[in-house]
Amino acid sequence: MSWLLNSLSPPIAQSVIFFESATAIWNDIRDRFSHSDLLRIPELQETIYGLKQGSLYVSEYYTSLKSHWEELDNYRPFPKCKCFAKTYHQHDFVIRFLKGLADGFSVVRSQILLMDPLPPISRVFSMVVQQERQHSLLPCRRRIKYFCQLEVHVFWKGMQWWPSRRFPKCSHAQYFQHEVCAT
Repeated sequence: MSWLLNSLSPPIAQSVIFFESATAIWNDIRDRFSHSDLLRIPELQETIYGLKQGSLYVSEYYTSLKSHWEELDNYRPFPKCKCFAKTYHQHDFVIRFLKGLADGFSVVRSQILLMDPLPPISRVFSMVVQQERQHSLLPCRRRIKYFCQLEVHVFWKGMQWWPSRRFPKCSHAQYFQHEVCAT
């Protein structure tokens, strides 16, 4: 029982310290904290439906969407069954993920939506990340940050170091041999 008390925050532990069994502590904590916040559900729904990839990497966008989706599932859990409602719910998540992607993913989005049956989200995520890597569909501000970390190749000319080729200067870090953002 001490491990349970030590895992609680001090104020909560103080409120259950005199219970006689771990079961009694668990029941009290469940009763105290299991009530859902009904106003949080529409907030989560608005956040989920308003979430777009924007300047995020696909993995960052996916993680944000998934954490909100799982929190919503926590407030409205599905029963442990194999009915179509759960399948439709999983399809809704895949579609929501695809709809929030940047325009550069329109080809892979269309290909996935034409699949029958719709693949699970893990497969969809893998396909989109692969597309991001193959075509360098990194968001523009991230692309500058990425390329600015590259080593500048120079050669010795007289008493000065010169860039090996005349590349445009990076508008972010003012270095040669960096990609210049188009926007």
